[in-house]
Order: sequence, then structure tokens, then C-alpha cells
Amino acid sequence: MSKRRTPVLADGAENSTLSSSPTPPAEKSPSTPARFASLADKDYRLSKFLAICGSHSQRLPFHLSVLRYVCKLLEYSGHGVPWFILAIAKVSVAIRPDHIEFWSNMILALSLELWTVAIIKAIIRRPRPVYSPQVGTLPYNPDKYSFPSGHSSRAVMEAVLWCSAGFTGLTSKFLMVLWGASVCLSRIILGRHYFSDVCAGTVLGIFLGWVQLNIVWMDLPLCRWLLSPIHNTISM
Repeated sequence: MSKRRTPVLADGAENSTLSSSPTPPAEKSPSTPARFASLADKDYRLSKFLAICGSHSQRLPFHLSVLRYVCKLLEYSGHGVPWFILAIAKVSVAIRPDHIEFWSNMILALSLELWTVAIIKAIIRRPRPVYSPQVGTLPYNPDKYSFPSGHSSRAVMEAVLWCSAGFTGLTSKFLMVLWGASVCLSRIILGRHYFSDVCAGTVLGIFLGWVQLNIVWMDLPLCRWLLSPIHNTISM
């Protein structure tokens, strides 16, 4: 009987056969835009979950109504206008040198913070949260952008400056830090900002406070010279 011969493949044919076999597709890592989209979605969901007083419905349970009232008071207290008025009034009647120096620098810090936040908002142009009604019904809102939170950056910066002042006690420093943290939290609870807006505002406030203390701080002679027209007018 004749034996069957098994065909023998050449090395090249064997390699071509192996190379022609299908290979499993490589796993693709998520692209950078996809990662940002995922983070933005998580930021949106977390912010909406925490905005317990920012729903469109005006009928809230009693405890949430009280919380919304407290958050609105914190919102007003963190606005820039009252702090400008307070700082100008303080430097106008201040007698102690440390008070004159501190409140003069507070005016400068508030001005720098205002312009910094305005420029960043104009560049980023992130709309405010759509799941919450915003304050005011005017067709033109000069502060219609969300990133970063100006209230948060201002409150944190003021807390940093207050804690660095030599004439403030431990209790007042603790209360100032507590107030700053409460203002930041109220922005999310009211639905005025996303969680990331408040985080960015907090970091910006710490940075601006450091800049004011270490780079652009005005000494007492310069403060007295700048305030001399005001003091001379008051003393007349």
C-alpha cells in the first residue's frame, strides 16, 4: 500500500499563513476630548445633585426654604460692592496704622480680583448651570458666565488676607474662614455655579491672596500718601 504524504510548507509559506491570521484589535485609550467630556458630565451630575435649593420650583420644604434664605444672605455678603464700601469707609476714618495699611491693600486686592475674574470669564465663556434659575430677570446680565466663581475667589482671598492681619484674633480668623467656606458652598447649593467653578474660584482666591501679600503689598507710607487727599478733605 502506498503511504500518503503530508504536504510540507516552505518557511516563507508558513510565515505568510501565520501572518494572515486575524489579530485581535488593540484597545483604544480614550482621547483627551473624551476624558474632558467625561469629567464635564461628572461635574454636571455632582453639581446638580448638590443644588438642593436651585430647582425651578419655588415651593420647597421648610428646612430647604430656610437654607435657601441663609445661602442668599451669604451670596449678598460675598458680593464685591459691600466690601468695596466697607474698605473705603474703613480707610477714610482709620487712625491705627495697621488698619490703614490693611484696608488700603484690601481695596487693591478687591480691584485685582474683580479684573482677574472678569478677564477669565470673558475668555472661558462657560454658561451658568441650566438646571437652576438665576438671580435677576434683566435681559442683559453683565455676570452671565460661570467659570470661575467670583464669589468664591473673593471670599477666599478676603479670608486669606484677614488671617494674615496682625490685629485679628484667633476667633475672628476662624469665623472668617468659616464664612468663606460657607460662601463657596452656597454657590453650589443655590445652583449658581458648577462644582468645578467653585473649586477654581477657591484656588484663584488663595493665589490672589498670596500675590497681594508677597508681590503687590503696599507699605504704610505709600498708603498714607495715596489716602492723603481723602484725609485732608475729611479734616477740612
